[in-house]
Amino acid sequence: MPPVARGEVIELAVEGLATGGRGLAKLDRYVIFVDGALPGDRVRARITRSRGRYAEAVVAERLAGGPDRVAAPCAHVDICGGCRFQEYAYPAQLAHKEASVRESLQHLAGLEVPVRPTLPSPDIFNYRNKMEFSFGAAEDGRLSLGLHHRGRFDATFDLQRCHICTPDMNRAVEVLRALARRDGVPPYDLARHTGELRFVALRQSRATGELLANLVSAAPRLDVFGAWALELARELPALRGFVFSLHRGRAQAVQAETWQLLWGEERIVERLHGLEFEVSPWSFLQTNSAQAERLYAEAVAAAELSPEDRVLDLYCGAGTLTLCCARHCAAAWGVETVEEAVSDARRNAERNAAVLGARDAGPPDVRFFAADARAWLRLGGAKDLAPSVVVVDPPRAGLHPRVIDRVCELRPRRVVYVSCNPTTLARDLAHFARLGYRAPWIQPLDMFPHTDHVECVAPVVP
Repeated sequence: MPPVARGEVIELAVEGLATGGRGLAKLDRYVIFVDGALPGDRVRARITRSRGRYAEAVVAERLAGGPDRVAAPCAHVDICGGCRFQEYAYPAQLAHKEASVRESLQHLAGLEVPVRPTLPSPDIFNYRNKMEFSFGAAEDGRLSLGLHHRGRFDATFDLQRCHICTPDMNRAVEVLRALARRDGVPPYDLARHTGELRFVALRQSRATGELLANLVSAAPRLDVFGAWALELARELPALRGFVFSLHRGRAQAVQAETWQLLWGEERIVERLHGLEFEVSPWSFLQTNSAQAERLYAEAVAAAELSPEDRVLDLYCGAGTLTLCCARHCAAAWGVETVEEAVSDARRNAERNAAVLGARDAGPPDVRFFAADARAWLRLGGAKDLAPSVVVVDPPRAGLHPRVIDRVCELRPRRVVYVSCNPTTLARDLAHFARLGYRAPWIQPLDMFPHTDHVECVAPVVP
C-alpha cells in the first residue's frame, strides 16, 4: 500500500532533479516526483498519482526556495510547457545535465565513461532560430495565439513575450494574432475538428536575420492570408518569405498536404563554419545556430579527420554535418530517409561547391542518398565507400541494434555518435561495447537552455 494517496497534501524537502526535470523527494525510501520543484526547495505538494514504488505531485505551496533558485524573466513560466528551468541558475542547469548523462550511463547501461563538463550555450535567451506557435481559443472565447499550457496539448495561452525566441518572432505573433482577430478567421477546434487556423511556424537566420513565416490552416483562404503576408512584411522588414500550408487532417502537428509561397522567397540562408545552408519551411536545422557551430566543431574534432578519410554520415538531415566533415576529408556520404531533407542536402552541397573545392587536396567526393539507414547498410550501400569514419546523429529513439551491428561490420577506425537523448545513447553505447567499440569520453552540450534536454558527442573506437 503506497504511503500517500491521490489528493493528499504533504510537506517535502526536494533533494534533486529526476530525468525530465521534475524535483525528486523521498518519504523514507518512497520516491515522489514533484513538478515545479527544484533542489533545495521545501514545498507543500499535492499528490496527483500514487503507485507502489513512487508517486507524482505538483507544488501547492513553496515554503522556501533552494540555493540555486532565481527569478525568471518570463511572465509565463508558471503555465508554459516549455523552458521550465528559467528559475534554476544557469551553472546549476549545466551541472544537472552533466549528471543526467553520467547517471544514464551508469544506471541504464552499467558504463563508466568520463563525462566532460557541459558546454554552455553562447546565448541563454533569444537563442532559438525556429519556433512553432499554436492558435486556439482563450478563456474569454477570443482567438489566442501562443504556446501550450503545461501538460495540455489542447489548451493554449496568449503569448506576451517568449524569451528564448527572437524579438522579430514575438512581433510576428503579435501582428498575426491581431490580423486573425480583425478578420474573424476562427482557430481549429481539436475536439470538434472545426475551424481553420492551426499554427504559425517561424524561422530566422542568425547570420542574415532573414525571417520565414509558415502559416498552417485547415482552409485555404489565400486572399486573406496573402493580405496578411503583405501587412506582416510592412511591420517586419526582416520578413523574407510567407508560406501557406494546408493541413486538414486531425493530427495536431505542423505538417502539410500541400504548401505554396504567398509572398517573397521560400528559403532563407544560415551560415555555419563558413558554409551556407538554405532553409525551407520543412528543412531540418539545429534550432540553436550559435551552439550548433560548437556541436559540429566538437563532432569534427572527435572524428580526428585526415585528408585521406572517407566519412559516412547516417541520419544526415540537410547535410550540415556531412559538409562540415567534407572540408577535412577525401569523401563524405550522407544517408537520410526524408527525401525533402536529401534534396536540401544536395542543394547545399552545390551551393558550397566553391568552398569545398578550394582545398589544397581538391574537391571531396560528396554524395547524398535517400534511404533508410538500416536497409541501406543491409543491402551493402556502404561497401563502395569503405568508410574509415562513421558519424551517426539519430532521432531520440536512438539506433536500431542492426544498424550498430552493420556499422561495426564496416570496421571503421572511429565512430562519432551525436545524441539528443542520454538514455538511448547509453543503451547504444552498451551495444557498441559488446561488439568491441567503446567510448573514451562523452561531451555534453547545452543546445536548449532552461530545458532538461542535452546534446552529446561521443567518439566510439575499437
